[in-house]
Amino acid sequence: MSRKKICVYMGELILDFQRELCEELMEQSKSKNMDIHVFASFGSYIGPYGRNMFFELGEKNICHLPDFSKYDAMIICPDTFDIYNMDLELYERIKAEATCPVISIRSGSPDFPVISADNKTATKAITNHFIREHGFTRLCYMSGPLDFKDGASRYSGFCEAMAEAGLLIKPNTHFEGDYWKDKGELAVSRFYDCPPEEYPQAIICGNDYMAISVMEAVQNRGLRVPEDVCIAGFDDTPDSRTTTPPLTTIKIQPKEFIKIAIKSFEEAWEGKEIPMLQYVNHEILLRDSCGCGKFDKTINTFEMLKTLNRYDALLRATSRITSDYQNCFTVENALTIANYHFPIMDCNRGYLCLCDNSDEAYNSIEEMQIYSKNMYLRLQMDKHNIDNSKKFNLKFDRSEILPKEVIEDKPHFFVVFQIHYRTSTYGYMVLEPEKNEWPNIFIINFLNTIAYAIESSLMEEQFKELSEIKNQYLIDPLTEVYNRRGFEKKIQQILTDSITYKNTLIDIISIDMDNLKTINDQYGHAEGDFAIISVVNTIKNCLGENDFCARIGGDEFIVLLMIEDHRNLKEFIEQVNKGIYKKSIEIAKPYTLHVSMGDCGPTLVPDVTLYNCMQIADQNMYKNKREYKMTLKKKSER
Repeated sequence: MSRKKICVYMGELILDFQRELCEELMEQSKSKNMDIHVFASFGSYIGPYGRNMFFELGEKNICHLPDFSKYDAMIICPDTFDIYNMDLELYERIKAEATCPVISIRSGSPDFPVISADNKTATKAITNHFIREHGFTRLCYMSGPLDFKDGASRYSGFCEAMAEAGLLIKPNTHFEGDYWKDKGELAVSRFYDCPPEEYPQAIICGNDYMAISVMEAVQNRGLRVPEDVCIAGFDDTPDSRTTTPPLTTIKIQPKEFIKIAIKSFEEAWEGKEIPMLQYVNHEILLRDSCGCGKFDKTINTFEMLKTLNRYDALLRATSRITSDYQNCFTVENALTIANYHFPIMDCNRGYLCLCDNSDEAYNSIEEMQIYSKNMYLRLQMDKHNIDNSKKFNLKFDRSEILPKEVIEDKPHFFVVFQIHYRTSTYGYMVLEPEKNEWPNIFIINFLNTIAYAIESSLMEEQFKELSEIKNQYLIDPLTEVYNRRGFEKKIQQILTDSITYKNTLIDIISIDMDNLKTINDQYGHAEGDFAIISVVNTIKNCLGENDFCARIGGDEFIVLLMIEDHRNLKEFIEQVNKGIYKKSIEIAKPYTLHVSMGDCGPTLVPDVTLYNCMQIADQNMYKNKREYKMTLKKKSER
């Protein structure tokens, strides 16, 4: 009997909750004789120019890596994805392609069963502890993002407890955080924006990371915890036990989520239905940050020193791998450097698999295939001895994740990370950790530098002269307008040039060519190329001196307009529509040229959030497309 295989999707694996989930998955893999593959992503971050949109789009590509038909069950952890719409994209693919049972952890889609913590009840319980046991009437709450299901439900538990006690929630008693450690000062500033007699007696936070940052912020103000203000968190992370004082928190055992999920799958394989909602129990751990101190533990100074030394080593490694890759000119160089630095990853074994560049669909802008059908295993890395590594050029079907030649006949627990540079995916890395091993924060830099090195080496190999780099790397060869890379480069130049473009209004217009697939299917791809060129030339004729157009997909284009002299945006759209109508008559083909368009609205350069602008433009374009299709339908019915 073959082993069952479980596919898991999870983000931010270096965080405590996700690590504990995976520790239990690893244990279940061995005890239940199962193969478990965890497909992992990293979160986004806010940089000097807003969210890193192109990195986010690249991270989302992991949704398309595994072949769902190869798995007997799936676990998804959507609230660990810190990337816009990644959960929705994954849901759509699962609903379209997966036939196995699917369980979501903590939150999810109504289409799938969920195993959840009763966040509302747990938060209500800790709030009532302060109201009833301490007699407090002035409580503040720092929530997680309220568009996260757990963030909203935890906050609702606080609100319900306050309402039942007859206590008002004032404007300065709630702050919406982001589940991380960098907004404690902002939250405390709001909570203490009141007369001294109204200062909070307790601050409850939606997770431990935020609570730790709040504790630091109040202590920086000279306040004592718990004498002046009590603080509580949620999750019982390892850091919550080593703060001064130790943090009162709510414990929900991550391993219980996995135990319930595996048991549910076993019942489903026997023909039983999985309940749509199952709960994991919670426990309140009263420590010194609320003055109760029932679960205090002596801080292990030696362990803290080991942790600090480890972080120091990781910082040094990050600097060194970045420097080493500056001397990397080929993919072979990149593999050698990766092997040298792998041992600091804290994982027993790792495999680097790269896409097949000979796959025409993978390299085609028309097909837009994210991964090649076949992959090449290029390197097997060993934590204990870099001399034990093996270089390969072994071709295998991507659906197998790794070639059979290197997989031992035993239950496997794999963690799979993408290797991508912005939106270009070059392959993936598979980690095979042993018990008490887990990838550390160094992995983010490790993968990013590999991706950058591969990107650089491919440029070295493919483009020998500067003119070729411009024409082949930035320009779409069919239409001679910018490609996606060219658009990224040009838009970044504008957004970072605050002097030239200060107070300049821009508008982003999303354009989608209608019926290209029909033209290709009925008249051939050469005719489709002719139609694309005709449309692009028409758009180019409508552009101003400083405007530009890019082809970012087979039939997808984007235009950036500089709004000068109160230029009327409607005029541009009308010019394009009239021009394409005229061109369609002029070429006298058996098909009609047409495009759908949508814009984001005029925006000042300093205020541009590129990702949001493109989202809005796309939404308006699809609205225009629906209207066009409705018009065609009405005409056909007459």
